[in-house]
Amino acid sequence: AAWAALRPKPTAPVLTEPALQRFLTYDHVIRAPMFHLNTFIHRNINPEKHRNYAFGPFIRESLTTPGFAPLSECACQLAREEQTQYEVLRNMLVKEDRVRPSEARQVAMWLTQLTVGSIIILRHCYGMCPYTPRALQHPDGGYIGPVYVLGVVTQLPEVQTSSDEALAQQLLEVDSRSRHWLAPTTFFKLGYCDMLSDETRKYMQQVVQPTLQHILKLEENNQNIAKVMRIRSDLWRCATRHVSAASFCDRFGVCRDGTDLVQNGNDLQPI
Repeated sequence: AAWAALRPKPTAPVLTEPALQRFLTYDHVIRAPMFHLNTFIHRNINPEKHRNYAFGPFIRESLTTPGFAPLSECACQLAREEQTQYEVLRNMLVKEDRVRPSEARQVAMWLTQLTVGSIIILRHCYGMCPYTPRALQHPDGGYIGPVYVLGVVTQLPEVQTSSDEALAQQLLEVDSRSRHWLAPTTFFKLGYCDMLSDETRKYMQQVVQPTLQHILKLEENNQNIAKVMRIRSDLWRCATRHVSAASFCDRFGVCRDGTDLVQNGNDLQPI
């Protein structure tokens, strides 16, 4: 209930300095709504073909989204209403928009449970992926990961607007399909997964699917509250590196035919 007050209309001002600073602290991370988000990940039998398309671009552009297709106008109108409940929107998406139940659950979660101040966790585990940012590489090109980053949502996503589409185009350069409902997010800490406790690593391995998960909930009736607090503390403690958008300046793209594009000089070229 306390967090409902932090859920303004999407047109509300972005959370900016100096107010932002109190959201980048241990006291905030330990109690805020927390979500694990996969960054347009594609797995393959061949590890060399694993792809993590959006880890770098999300940090570079200070944006996040689960990446789902456009919704009907009726669904958009319902999502615009501040008091819309998760179950109501989820059921409408399944019955009226014919969205698959698993996707409808994630869409409804993103649009009704996300708040200004929510913590977003992204992970990067594919060192051979051509979309690996240079910030995750040693000077000799070796992979520093696997890693995770912590970000804080500074504004709720707009509801399918032209600016939303323009941001999607900017995010991955070419292919803007299913890149909607982008939430401005400031990323501020990076940690090494190998530094996490066994308990935390085991928990994180359990929540990597589906794309979006509301994790480490703090409900009053949660019998595992002590475990939740230990894992939250561990995620904060092991995130020892500062993160800035400028450090993740690499550009990547995906053509509509599926061709991977990576930066070469000032241009994007097929791999």
